[in-house]
Amino acid sequence: MHTYSSADDSIKDAIKFLKIGLQNNETTLLLLSRDIDLSNFKSQMALDHDIDINKLQNDGLLKIAYTEEFYLSFIQKDNKINTVTLDNNKVQELL
Repeated sequence: MHTYSSADDSIKDAIKFLKIGLQNNETTLLLLSRDIDLSNFKSQMALDHDIDINKLQNDGLLKIAYTEEFYLSFIQKDNKINTVTLDNNKVQELL
């Protein structure tokens, strides 16, 4: 886990991580925060790095999910997100 100061920094790291997985012929899981636009991410991968995200996903080599789908829980009060916590049960079920 790592926190980033900008969406661009997290995208750069995601690209590095994905490329390493591809070079090693490994299935890769990318967990994105909601501040990353998935369509923009996919187009950036295609245009700048010649990586076909849809093909990788269809071939089962890449899974993209958002953090709250995988391991974060958001505790809301009065329709505002007040707390973000690691959801251990979610992590155990998915892994």
